[in-house]
Amino acid sequence: MRGVTIRRLLVDERVARLLRLLGGAIRPAPGAPRIALALSIGILCHLLFTAAVLAMILAMFFGMSHSLGRVPWQPHIPGSDSSLA
Repeated sequence: MRGVTIRRLLVDERVARLLRLLGGAIRPAPGAPRIALALSIGILCHLLFTAAVLAMILAMFFGMSHSLGRVPWQPHIPGSDSSLA
C-alpha cells in the first residue's frame, strides 16, 4: 500500500464504518431481548460445534476401522526406509 498514512485511513469511509462497528460492539444498546438473542446464538453455536466434533470423532473411529479394512502385510524391502534417516 503506497502512501498510506493515518490521516488517509481515518478519512476512508470503510475505516470509518469499521470504527463505528467496533464502537457499537464495545457499547451495545441495553435491553433484555438483545441479551437473550446473544445468549441463544452463543448456545446454538456451541451446540453445533460440539455436534460437529462428535460427528468427526465417530467418523474417524468407524471410518478408520471399517471402511477399507486392514492394510495388507507387506514384506520388508532392505533400504526402503533409508529416506527416513
